Amino acid sequence: MNRLFKKSCAWLLVLTLLVSLFALTASAAGSTKVPTVYLGGYGGQILADRTDYQSEQLFPANIPEDFASTVVDRIKVPLLKGATLNQWDDFHREVIDLTVGIYGSFALDNNGEASDGSGHPAYEHTYPLAENKADSYDLYSYWFEYDWRLDPFENAKLLSEYIDAVCAATGHEKVNLIGRCLGVNVILAYVQTYGYDKVDQLVCSAAGFDGFESIGPLFSGDMDFDPDAIPDYLDNVGRMQLVGPDGNPTFDLVITLLEVLNAAKTLNIVESVFDHYLLPEFKQYILPEVMRKSFATLPGFWSFIGEEHYEEAKKVIFGGYEDQYAGIIEKADRYHYNVMLKAKELILNGIEAGVETYIIAKYGSRMVPIIKEAETQSDSTVFTSNSSLGATTAPLYGAFSDEFVRGVMTANGGKYLSPDRQIDASTCLLPDHTWFIKNLYHHEVPDAMEAMMAAILDFDGYTTIYDLEDYPQYLVFDHETGRITPMQQDEPPLQAPKYSFFKKLIELFKLIFRMLKNR
Repeated sequence: MNRLFKKSCAWLLVLTLLVSLFALTASAAGSTKVPTVYLGGYGGQILADRTDYQSEQLFPANIPEDFASTVVDRIKVPLLKGATLNQWDDFHREVIDLTVGIYGSFALDNNGEASDGSGHPAYEHTYPLAENKADSYDLYSYWFEYDWRLDPFENAKLLSEYIDAVCAATGHEKVNLIGRCLGVNVILAYVQTYGYDKVDQLVCSAAGFDGFESIGPLFSGDMDFDPDAIPDYLDNVGRMQLVGPDGNPTFDLVITLLEVLNAAKTLNIVESVFDHYLLPEFKQYILPEVMRKSFATLPGFWSFIGEEHYEEAKKVIFGGYEDQYAGIIEKADRYHYNVMLKAKELILNGIEAGVETYIIAKYGSRMVPIIKEAETQSDSTVFTSNSSLGATTAPLYGAFSDEFVRGVMTANGGKYLSPDRQIDASTCLLPDHTWFIKNLYHHEVPDAMEAMMAAILDFDGYTTIYDLEDYPQYLVFDHETGRITPMQQDEPPLQAPKYSFFKKLIELFKLIFRMLKNR
């Protein structure tokens, strides 16, 4: 009896261990949640040797502390010579050398390839993925690191390999994909090549489906100097990107000085000089050579250029050099004609294949002040109408007319109209699956936004703008609290900054006095 009892206990223990081991194995091989692969935007670190974390950093570019003074010293005489004698060669040479000296270090070769061994430090360290992290929608669980300079199709091939590795590590047949900025371009190149068989849900955030309106004009030389936009842009977007929440007295001084000059209409004179003299010289002589030695060698950046500027950009930058840069042109054309011009078709193909697709757009910001229509609704880099695949937008400082609102109310009861009367989502490709966040800039991905995307992906079914109480179609981001909250019905439209010459002049003197006193 005792022996039988001991033997039974032993078998029970073995059976328990086997069941536990099976359960653990099953858990590791197949979590209940589909794993999420995240693709960030451009701007990741680039090293001279992508396999060596200690090698020289090429991007972000290392700008010397005395660079500003160096620029002034080197261009002041050539600029004066050009302005007075119309002899610009020396000015062109100095500007090209200074610019390429900073941004030429991370350029690719004439085929748009990293033949020098440079690249993202994680480029060679993606695999293996032994740890199962599929029980979390943490965007950092399966973050696909890639060299943003390269052809989106080349990165799409690496993404395909990465998705296979994630599926093998988690026991799933599909993944969710979240793309931001350039990450969306890579995802679109991926689905154009490999289809949607391994995609469950897709989130496109801050996407430039039709190109990035901040990049196209720069490549094509079709720029415009907007005096009103410069101080406003720097005081908002520039402050967040360059200074941060703690502020900077020198930055404040520069902004106030620009506001004084603008109020005195002095910047209008600068605009005239820029449009009639500097811009033609820049487009014809400086832009092509600088770009051919820096950004124009990056196929990833060519994927930012929309149809409006694409052919002109190729003509301006590669005119007369087509054979020399044939490899880059081929890569750029492949993306432009097979992906960008077919973006809506690719998105609809995914939905037809059963992929739950969501779009998150941002608005409430000026565009960079070197383009036309700088007061178009945007996230500072991409027009909101573009990133939302078709939203109708009011001007940045203003709201839809009463007549427009009456028409929308008659058509659909105004159910897609923003409370501040600045966005109408009824014209979007996916109006029931497109969200808008006001006052959130292109480059920002706060924790609150991660929580929002997790809620959308975690919902049981194809989430709509009506399903999540905390995340209706229109939301507002607060930079001080870091929170994203539903937009209230009394949300006012943005107001254009107003200031008088004398008030700003007094403010400028106060800032100067304060800085001198603190010294």
